Amino acid sequence: MLELDLSNLSLAELEKIITCHCAQFGRVTMVNVERGYKPGSLVVLLRMSGDAELERVRAALGGQKSGDCLIIHVAHEACAMAAAPACAPHRARQVNILLVEDNPADVWMTREALYRLSAHYQLHIVGDGQEAIDFLYREGRFAGAPMPDLVLLDLNLPKLSGHEVLFKIKSSGRLKHIPVVVLTSSSAPSDVHRSYQRNADCFVTKAAGLEAYAREIKVVEALLPH
Repeated sequence: MLELDLSNLSLAELEKIITCHCAQFGRVTMVNVERGYKPGSLVVLLRMSGDAELERVRAALGGQKSGDCLIIHVAHEACAMAAAPACAPHRARQVNILLVEDNPADVWMTREALYRLSAHYQLHIVGDGQEAIDFLYREGRFAGAPMPDLVLLDLNLPKLSGHEVLFKIKSSGRLKHIPVVVLTSSSAPSDVHRSYQRNADCFVTKAAGLEAYAREIKVVEALLPH
C-alpha cells in the first residue's frame, strides 16, 4: 500500500514516489500527476517501456489503458494505490527523520537523497542546535513534534554546535536510544574521533554532487526502523 498524503506532498514529489513504486513492475518512461476536478483527487498518467509491463501495473493498481498509457484516478484526501499483495503485504509505517542543518543547499541535497531511499518518511528540518534540542524535548513551537526515529546532524551549527547537540542527546536517558548520523562536510580525524567518542551511530562526510551524496547517505537505511 502506497499512501499519498496530498496535504504534505507536491505534484513533483508524488511523481517521484509513483515512479519508484511502479519501477518494481518494469522501466517507467513517463509519470504525470495532475489534480482532479474533485477536491483531494489525482489523475495519474503512466507510461511503461512495454505493453506487458503496463499490464502488470494495471493489474496491481487498476486504471484504464489509453493507447500506450495507463490512466489512474485516485480519490480522497489521503490517497492510496493498492499494489499486488505479493509485492506489498503491509503498509510500511512512516518514519520521522530530524535533519539539523543550516545550509539550504545541503537541506535540498539531503531531501533529494532520502527520496531515493524510501517514500515512507517525514523529514523535519531545524536550522540550529538549540532548535534541535527544543524539537527533541517538544518545547515552544515544537510542542506537538513527533519523536524522531533518526537524527541527521551537521556539526557546524549556530547557537549550539553539532558536538554539543550530540552530547545532549546521547547523555539523556530520554533521547539516547535515537540513532544519530553525523552528516558534515568535515573529514578531520578530530571530528570523527570526537563524534564517535560521544556515541554517534555513524559519521558521514558530505560528498559533492547528488549521485555521490545519495550513495554516501544510503548508510542510514540500516538505522531506520523496518
